[in-house]
Amino acid sequence: MPVQAPTECDLSTLSDVAAVLAPALSGGRRHDAQLVAGERGQFATDLSTVYVSAAQTVPAGMTVVRAMTLGIALQSSPTKEMVSALDWSLLTPRERRALRIAEGRAAMGWAIASWPAMSPDYATLAPGHRAEPADGIDELLQRASALARSNLVLDVPELFGVPPGSRPLSRHRERIAGDGRRRNRVPWSSRRNLRHMRLAMPVGGTEGESPRLVIFEEAPDSEGESSDADRRLGVPYPEWDYRLNRYRQDFVTVVERRISPRYSRNIDLDPRIRRWFMAPHALARRSRMEDGDQLDVSAYVEQFGWSRAGGHVDDRIYEAMLPAQRDVATALLLDATSSLQGRGGAGFRLQLACSDALCAGMSSTAERFAVFAFTGETRHRVEVTRLRNFDDPAWALPAGAAIRPSGYTRLGAALRHVTRRLVQAPAERRVLLSIGDAVPSDEGYEGTYADADVNRAVDEAIAAGVVFRQLAVGKTTDAQLERRFGSGRFHRVSKSEDLPSVLARVHKELTYL
Repeated sequence: MPVQAPTECDLSTLSDVAAVLAPALSGGRRHDAQLVAGERGQFATDLSTVYVSAAQTVPAGMTVVRAMTLGIALQSSPTKEMVSALDWSLLTPRERRALRIAEGRAAMGWAIASWPAMSPDYATLAPGHRAEPADGIDELLQRASALARSNLVLDVPELFGVPPGSRPLSRHRERIAGDGRRRNRVPWSSRRNLRHMRLAMPVGGTEGESPRLVIFEEAPDSEGESSDADRRLGVPYPEWDYRLNRYRQDFVTVVERRISPRYSRNIDLDPRIRRWFMAPHALARRSRMEDGDQLDVSAYVEQFGWSRAGGHVDDRIYEAMLPAQRDVATALLLDATSSLQGRGGAGFRLQLACSDALCAGMSSTAERFAVFAFTGETRHRVEVTRLRNFDDPAWALPAGAAIRPSGYTRLGAALRHVTRRLVQAPAERRVLLSIGDAVPSDEGYEGTYADADVNRAVDEAIAAGVVFRQLAVGKTTDAQLERRFGSGRFHRVSKSEDLPSVLARVHKELTYL
């Protein structure tokens, strides 16, 4: 017979035990554990915290702690990281169940290989499922595909839990989640009827107007910007809090998704833009030249010695500053948030026109470049869409027309993510060009707090050896741009015809950096 559910006193003890087991079984990859109950109370993980089912059915002869240990071991498996990057929404319900079973069996294989004594207990709690270690995501997907095509009934054992990123709720959390949204201060929680308005804009307003008459500053120790139920799985990044003078570690989650680029060999390009990308962006001093702006002392001494010894004399005894060979990787970051919907989307269309011109120029010179667009909703989900990767063919252009402005602008997290991708690109020189209205706005991400975080993200990029420039397409003031990006790191573009002249100024700056 199943063991009775633990009492409230037992729950406190189980919570303490789970908090110790999660880091220990995962080798530090999971930092904490949390007990959940209710209909949605299942085993799960967001790759940081392990959520433990407090109402798990335990067979006779097995303790609750031992059954909990088996579930935590599965949530500590590296296979969770393997499947975390998959878009589960693209799968049918049967395919999702098949993938959960394939991943659960692989997790059992990992756990049994690490702790062989667990094997009999897994056979008891997951009957009919054998341990199958997996070497990679491709092997897991092949197994899941075979299961989905079979005629088997796909029942997922309770012990396997739910996919990474699906955060379970307790009854108490289910009750308070709605209350938190109703009391939240941000516009999307409001029940006002805005149908009479021609245009309704999120937090930051159209073209950067202030959304409130009174500036609201959060308390420095306030980190509950939104309901914990909104957390999504992705890449964690810190966020700078100028009030505390420190980073909030793993505070923002960035989710990257991909849109396949379009392929075209017919590119209409302004010749001035082509010349900009063909020109070198750096100068280097070359020695042993026949002519130059100064004497090469080492070459002169060497030739003087040869002349006194009666040897051949070479006239190449000068140094000159000449264009260096161009080895540049460029990343474009586009603003795909709702703030660019103002004036009928004119700002967004201008941004796409600038992006297309830049991409056409880089494609014509076979330069390595990538294009990203970002949007988001709260710190728990900042979406970065990869429109083109660095290793795509030269004639692959970003599918920018496939995106539509939506969501909010947590610019600092997007800059950190694209900087990370750019630093990984093999190149001697790396350039990050951000295009947008440069108005950061999100839940709890406004005013001085947001400006300070964006400025810190730009400083981090520059410290990593990345050349950063912001191409501002909105009406943000120069003072605001300088506060966010720093002096000399931004340029204005009011129409697509301005791009060649703006690039000329950027090129002049890059040449002498």
